[in-house]
Amino acid sequence: MREHIRKEARKDVPDIRERIKAEPSYRTFIQKARQKEPRRGFFGKLRLATAGTFAVLLLLLFLALPAGREDHTEIFIEINPSFTLLLNEDDEVEAFIPGNSDAEILFEAAGSPVGMMFEDAIDMLFDKGVELNFIREGESFILYDAISADKALEDRHLEMLEHRLASLIVEKARNVQMARGLGGSPTEKELEVTEDYGINLMRARLIGNILTQEEDIEIEDLLDKSIRELLDKIDGHHRAGPPAGEDDYPSRHPFDNDNLPPNMPGRNPMR
Repeated sequence: MREHIRKEARKDVPDIRERIKAEPSYRTFIQKARQKEPRRGFFGKLRLATAGTFAVLLLLLFLALPAGREDHTEIFIEINPSFTLLLNEDDEVEAFIPGNSDAEILFEAAGSPVGMMFEDAIDMLFDKGVELNFIREGESFILYDAISADKALEDRHLEMLEHRLASLIVEKARNVQMARGLGGSPTEKELEVTEDYGINLMRARLIGNILTQEEDIEIEDLLDKSIRELLDKIDGHHRAGPPAGEDDYPSRHPFDNDNLPPNMPGRNPMR
């Protein structure tokens, strides 16, 4: 089944996303999420349905991506909307993958960035994020990352992203902070953590790395910490950044790490 999804994705990644959105289970998720919390403003903000439907769909969407292709880069962005953009070597957006219901709101309000040039897509999504109050002057923190099998392509797209975000912050949302996080496709354990604690993926990875380093701290102690406070705890580094090697710290998948204390999520079933 997984290989079939990957084969279909190589033909038309956006089509995979549209087919998943057309599934009855997806529509059920959206209906439940909209009933979960009153709408705020014109579009409102949705919360994740607790039934786990969205987590399954998110994992399916990531499996559908043409993983490991050297001519593509995955761009991961978390504001509160959490989403992934798939770029080709011509800097064109080939797919938008939502990571939470706020990202669905952003997508519906801004329109699809698929087919747009990367920087134009970032401009559009940033502008709509400001308009919907997802990006707030002096309050918001943007985490981002770029991953590609082609290191030169990854570096180029990462530089483009950092330069454009920095310019947009100066122009439209002063005192918003940004830092490179730990992107990458989620594992099943990470999806459990994000669902059970209601947090985004890159925030969860920062927390997981802190838990592996500080034995006396509980996950509940970190849930209300700001991104800056979490980054400051990551071994004294202000940039999370990708590890230099597989066993280096910080880890992209800390909740899959045997170093977690026995009572921490990822070591025992959470349900």
